[in-house]
Amino acid sequence: MQEPQPDTRQETDTRQETTGAYSAVGCLARRMSLARYEGQNLTLGAAHQMNTNASLLTLAFVFDLASWGVLFNLVLTKGFEVRPVSGVALLAGMVLASAVLLVEREIVTFDSDGSRPWFAFIMMLRMSLIAFFAYLTSMSLDGAVLSVVVGDQVSVESKQAEIARRNQELRNRYVGQRRDEQLLTDLRDNAGQDLAASRTANAAVKGKLPRAQLEHDDAKQRLAATNNQLEDATLSQTKAEETYRRAKARLSHATTENRAERERAARKARFQLSESRAELAL
Repeated sequence: MQEPQPDTRQETDTRQETTGAYSAVGCLARRMSLARYEGQNLTLGAAHQMNTNASLLTLAFVFDLASWGVLFNLVLTKGFEVRPVSGVALLAGMVLASAVLLVEREIVTFDSDGSRPWFAFIMMLRMSLIAFFAYLTSMSLDGAVLSVVVGDQVSVESKQAEIARRNQELRNRYVGQRRDEQLLTDLRDNAGQDLAASRTANAAVKGKLPRAQLEHDDAKQRLAATNNQLEDATLSQTKAEETYRRAKARLSHATTENRAERERAARKARFQLSESRAELAL
């Protein structure tokens, strides 16, 4: 009896289909080692599912890196500022994101169908942690993050700090009140000294007032005498000017008479000379 021959054509088709499905696996999925066993028993749908899982894992890694980096930076710097310690926060976020990526990679590469609940569980755990820290960041740092880390110790320290702050405010208020009282006392003393000096000056002015009045009257009398002397001098000057004018008129009249007398004498002398010449001629 002849033995049945194995269907080599079917095995060849299966091998070709497996090879084609393995070639459909993307570079990202291969780098993450999602395509195990080098594509053995791998269908085309499973290859596309691996590419989708690789993309989702990449997005999850980037999201984890950003989220954990920001949260660690928030814890270390107590704010959203970028400082040198932010590099440590980024490194810690990268380590945690890489660890989560490795766990998720192992989950999605399981051959059993039980990997989906584990994948959903770790995704829900991640989202729950991120939501929890987001809720903490929406509150004040002193009342939320620090209270979660150190518990009641932070509450006690915050109360002590509040009491110290209030005591400092009361002390500053008391010092300010004492300073204001001292300033008011100094102002009162200065006002009293100014009032006493003003009264002394008024008394001195009142004491000097009669003497000043006498000096003023004496000055008035001297001014009146000076005015009288000035009037007398003016009258004397007027008289002197009148006398000068009269003397000048007399001098002018005398000069005129003297000139006429000289002319008469000259005419008389010429007449006598002419007579003498006439006599000599005879």
